[in-house]
Amino acid sequence: MRPCRRRLCGCAVNGRGVDLARLVVKLSTGEIGRIIGNPHTFRGRFEVAISPTVRVSCSIGDVTPETLEAQYWLAGYLTGAEPSPYDVLGDDYDESLPDDSELIQRWRDTVNDFQSSGVWAPE
Repeated sequence: MRPCRRRLCGCAVNGRGVDLARLVVKLSTGEIGRIIGNPHTFRGRFEVAISPTVRVSCSIGDVTPETLEAQYWLAGYLTGAEPSPYDVLGDDYDESLPDDSELIQRWRDTVNDFQSSGVWAPE
């Protein structure tokens, strides 16, 4: 299948091998859209097209996946964007910290919050 030239038409596969017709989400406004990718704004946000001319930047809390493909795409996208221990703990992070340390638990809590909200606000 050759790549779709109109990214939003849903007729084929885009140049990265993702079938955009299957990445369907419902926005909190009730509108249906397709995930386009990274809007390059803030960590964890992604772009959704609700028409060929209208795109919005969203967090996971703004949408409900309507397809299994969208659910997995969002889970993978957020996993890839998780803050590192250095992002959360800064100079307090040391690779030799034990897994059960308070600092590592703080980082894990931050990652869990990020996975559920898609929002990461550095302290």
